[in-house]
Amino acid sequence: MAFKFKTYILLFILMPVIGFSQAERLMINSGYVVMANGTAAIPTYLVIHNGASNAITRTAGGIISEAEFNMIWWDIGTNASTYTIPFQYSNTNYIPLTFNNTGGPGVANGSVLFSTYHGTNAVAHGCTGGGGNISDNLCYVPSDVTNMYPATSTSSPTATDDSYYVVDRFWIIDPTKSASGTPYTTVPNPIISFSYVNGGGGTEVAGSNVAGLDGTLIAQRFNNGALKTWGDWMGPTGFDNTAFGAGTGQVTTNTQIGTSNFFRSWTLSDHNAPLPIQLVSFNADCDSGKVLLKWVSATETSNDFYTIDRSSDGVNFQTVAKVKGAGTSSTPNYYSCIDYSPLPGTSYYRISQTDFDGNTTIKDIIPFTECGNNPNTINAYNANGVININANSTINDNYIITLYNVLGQQIINEYRPVLIGNNTFKLYPNVSSGVYILNIKSDKVNYNKKLFIGR
Repeated sequence: MAFKFKTYILLFILMPVIGFSQAERLMINSGYVVMANGTAAIPTYLVIHNGASNAITRTAGGIISEAEFNMIWWDIGTNASTYTIPFQYSNTNYIPLTFNNTGGPGVANGSVLFSTYHGTNAVAHGCTGGGGNISDNLCYVPSDVTNMYPATSTSSPTATDDSYYVVDRFWIIDPTKSASGTPYTTVPNPIISFSYVNGGGGTEVAGSNVAGLDGTLIAQRFNNGALKTWGDWMGPTGFDNTAFGAGTGQVTTNTQIGTSNFFRSWTLSDHNAPLPIQLVSFNADCDSGKVLLKWVSATETSNDFYTIDRSSDGVNFQTVAKVKGAGTSSTPNYYSCIDYSPLPGTSYYRISQTDFDGNTTIKDIIPFTECGNNPNTINAYNANGVININANSTINDNYIITLYNVLGQQIINEYRPVLIGNNTFKLYPNVSSGVYILNIKSDKVNYNKKLFIGR
């Protein structure tokens, strides 16, 4: 049985779920299926229980999702077919998503959720600094995405925001639902083609974005597992696809995405400046009069080497060491080097990363107090949503403890007196799981640490 939509516009406002059985097909000959009002608590679903690749057939028009939780729920199951989700941006651009499942269908009767949305006014997403600038993707990231930048930045968490190197659109591809109640035991391993708007008033590659973004794009996914970072990127670059009409670009992953790395949130980024390195930590510690520098990366893409620089004023730097990188890696890597001649007083250490193309990006700058003159030893860690702080001080002191989110917004600001000896504090931030920046300051110390707070 086929359901045909010619000139109808459907608004899913009062009915958050509309479904088609195994014997039914959705045929769109013209007009648009418009989805609305989906939230994380109550998503809006267009459910296709028919696993055939032609269960959605489109001649003209399409399906307007334009929100993370306005989702097409398709019971693809184990079918080895190519599925086209006929997404439409407003009533102007046809931007289909192609899910080629022929090379790696899943195991068991799982389903895949699909949605996509364009950037909107940043103020509407609670990002007051962005104004109406839709190029600031950090203001409207998907719910599981914690950042739009590859590095930790203690002075300004958004200083390395790479939004302007990213198309103004996100895609959700989520294999977590099941028609039968049994989800995939092995998720699909597809090749995916993403379409985006690259012409007209709604273009997603112009405005404040870097010049020439169109034609340099590659697909990139966010690892929402333990790493909480942007993962590997999958080329080749974008191109105009006139088969879909004027003002449409397309990017296809150059290989199957891998069942162990099938993460839900995707975007398209500039291959000249992808989101390649996520530093979990960068620390400097005293070691018998020397400075031991240690850092951990969560993922790396085309990483040739790291450079460690040192400065007395935080402005003028000299190189201390260069350390070979891991190339491309989706697992944590641990690094260290030693500064054998540290500077007196307070100095600054900077870490930067250079890829195989010669592009260099500064990742972090941390302060360090001369070995032997640092009156405080501070450690902080998260345990079940509670921040534990231990400070061993040789003087009486006063701390200002501040916690920031990745937007640089202040979450906690507390004053704590410190006595000589060991001091223990607990902070109860009561925040959602994600990455935060802890800063502890006094006249003698300036401690910074990036924390993942989760329960």
